[in-house]
Amino acid sequence: MWCLSKSQITTSCDLEDLMLSEIRKEEGLTQRRLAELSGVPRRTIQNWEESGFGNATVRNAVKVARVLGKSIEELLED
Repeated sequence: MWCLSKSQITTSCDLEDLMLSEIRKEEGLTQRRLAELSGVPRRTIQNWEESGFGNATVRNAVKVARVLGKSIEELLED
């Protein structure tokens, strides 16, 4: 399974710097609605936001980014 990290695609990742919660709220979406629109389980989104840790696949990161109208890079802090 491939995973997104800040600087590269790797086989595991720690998304401590994920900006998902802030961006999601700016877009006026709940976790549930983002999950519905992206096809990514709500629990996965919740885990990313609460713990900052997860095995986020590139596929799931792309799905969420597309719904939010952002690039994957924008979901990660600079």
